[in-house]
Amino acid sequence: MGRVVNYVRHGKPVRAAHLLSTQAGRDGRAELIEFATRIGLSPGWLQKRGTVHEHFDVIGARIERAITTGVARVDNRGLGTIIRHKREQLGLVRLPRNIIRARSLAREVRA
Repeated sequence: MGRVVNYVRHGKPVRAAHLLSTQAGRDGRAELIEFATRIGLSPGWLQKRGTVHEHFDVIGARIERAITTGVARVDNRGLGTIIRHKREQLGLVRLPRNIIRARSLAREVRA
């Protein structure tokens, strides 16, 4: 379990980043939202809710606040690895995105 920020692009820090959880499903979303509110983000700003791609856009000083609060920094390759791992956690490997989203949402309704 953890939170990461996609912070480095082409070896250089960026001004905007994605904050996401390394854990898939409801538990990952709950962790992500709880952390985001601690650094001053609104839960309503969550993007791509219900998918392995759900994240918050983080800009400016909030990136540094997230990092000083314990978020790991990853590059685009690390981001891809996390998303792939989340798909594996949910059993959604090698499926079209519309099927992945439908199955993710169906699991949440049952839980």
